[in-house]
Amino acid sequence: METAPAPRPSNRLNFATRLALAFVALAALASAVTLTISYINFRRESRAVFRQRLLDLVTLAALQQDGDAFDTIRSPLDPEFDRVRIQNLAIRRSSPDIRYVFTARFDDQGLYFVVDAGEPGEEGIAAYGERYEDPSPALAANYRTLSEPIVDEDFYTDAYGTFLSAYAPINNSQGKLVGIIGIDFTAEKVLQAERTFLLTNLAIFAALLPLLGLVGWLLGRLLANPIQALTEATARIAAGDLEYEAKIQTNIPELRLLDISFETMARQLKEMVGTLETRVATRTEELTSASLQLARRAAQFEAIAQVSKTVTSIQDLNTLLNRLVVLISNLFGFYHVGIFLIDEQGQYAYLLAANSEGGRRMVARGHRLQVGKVGIVGYVAATGNPRIAENVGADAVHFKNPDLPDTQAEMALPLKIGRQTIGVLDIQSKDQNAFSEEDAAVFSTLADQIAIAIQNARSFEQSERLLAEAQRAIGSQMQEAWKSLQVTRPRVGYRVAGGAVQRLEQPLRNPQIEEALARGKVVAARGGARAPASLAVPLRLRGEVIGVMNVLVPQAEAWEWEQDNIDIAEAVAARLSLAIENALLLEESRLRADTERLIGEITSKISSSINLQNVLQTTVRELGRVLPDSEIILQFQSDQGKDAP
Repeated sequence: METAPAPRPSNRLNFATRLALAFVALAALASAVTLTISYINFRRESRAVFRQRLLDLVTLAALQQDGDAFDTIRSPLDPEFDRVRIQNLAIRRSSPDIRYVFTARFDDQGLYFVVDAGEPGEEGIAAYGERYEDPSPALAANYRTLSEPIVDEDFYTDAYGTFLSAYAPINNSQGKLVGIIGIDFTAEKVLQAERTFLLTNLAIFAALLPLLGLVGWLLGRLLANPIQALTEATARIAAGDLEYEAKIQTNIPELRLLDISFETMARQLKEMVGTLETRVATRTEELTSASLQLARRAAQFEAIAQVSKTVTSIQDLNTLLNRLVVLISNLFGFYHVGIFLIDEQGQYAYLLAANSEGGRRMVARGHRLQVGKVGIVGYVAATGNPRIAENVGADAVHFKNPDLPDTQAEMALPLKIGRQTIGVLDIQSKDQNAFSEEDAAVFSTLADQIAIAIQNARSFEQSERLLAEAQRAIGSQMQEAWKSLQVTRPRVGYRVAGGAVQRLEQPLRNPQIEEALARGKVVAARGGARAPASLAVPLRLRGEVIGVMNVLVPQAEAWEWEQDNIDIAEAVAARLSLAIENALLLEESRLRADTERLIGEITSKISSSINLQNVLQTTVRELGRVLPDSEIILQFQSDQGKDAP
């Protein structure tokens, strides 16, 4: 009889250990997967929000660029260079996360910097004309054909930190791409948030492992019926039912301890999940708040861009100011918007435009505030610094205006050209705390654009006035020259018939010529069997009618003037008028030259005489030669008051 072989000692772990290890492994894997997915989703959402925020910022920054002015920049000494630098520096200061704001152009050799917004001497700021040697792949592939804003695919790190960059095209008024604007956004906050979230997840995972090991060890001690209850409880909790309670009926202390431990684990897990949900909800609320703030800033910049686009098309100062206050009020919903301009003496700020009913009454009666002495407007006009009154009732500088009784908050911004304050943009709200320091920074950009628009309108009006005065002076000079020429060399006119040119001795008279001279307009008469078709076109010299070009077309039948023929005749008359003006200028120049030459000859001969007698004789003789048939008399006054021969 064969004996059964002795059982080999087993190297396998016991049931309790294997159960504990299996539970720990399963729970650890589930926790790791959950935390990993949570981290990946958090990272993806935070970076998506970050990229969209940067894309919105560069889009708004591009809207503020004046493509025509930018295209004129050829060196840092150009006036537009500093204006663009200051404008983009304000954009850079609008957010602490913006590290660089730069503009660039490209040529056959690639990209080069034009204006890199920064303070003079600031480290890391590129000079005008410096080559952009290592642009990002997105920029390198698109800068010649860039038609809309783009963002780099991923973060990059250099000596100045970790950044994400976005770029947008700068177009001129014809829609041509004349350059790009780029914004480098620091990614430190996003990376720090990701690291914090990751470390928190790892801490939660590490805290769970000991607890899971303890529970697994206790579970390994159970070899009877409670295993089923615990299995069911584990499955229910793993499914997310954290309110489930294991139903273990036993008096064994170890099993009761296991029951208590299991309940403790479930409670702690619930608390940790609740804490995690609270933190996620808090973070979501923070991101939502940041998104709303960004959206508000985006709306403000979009409105500012709309204002800038509008003011560039208006050149009349009064129209410009009245359009501005209404547009700003409508776009931002302000109760009162007013624009003050400071007089030449710098003593008073006059309200020239306002949108509110009370403001219009103030404009009608010539409302003014003394600079440096009355109200927030007077303070800003004197100091050139913006000022905000979050609660006008508690602000010592605020001027209580009976025409604006609903004002609760006020913000005044200087309108500056260089360092000179030319006026004040006054904004008032019906709500307290309606303005912040960030609003002042954003609206300062708007105030700078309004100041430039006002300066341009003033320059345009001055140029128009000077041009009109110059044209009047030239016209008067031409009229005098024409009258003088008609006196010295009277001309009636010329006639061309059958290819021969004849000089008119007497003026021709017909109804068309008389009407064209009287009305200064083209007069066309229909031809017939007995009368030729007549076209009278006035000739003008600096706006004054000096003659008529009369075209006669004999026809045997009725004949109408076609518009093409009338246009040709008007064009010829216009060029003839211009030729007459040029001839007058040439004639006047020649007469002046002849006069100067004669005076020079007489002076030379007089100067060559060696005594008084010769001087007098030479003078009389030369004047007689220049003025033939005239009598020249030189007579002097004697010391006794009598005439001396």
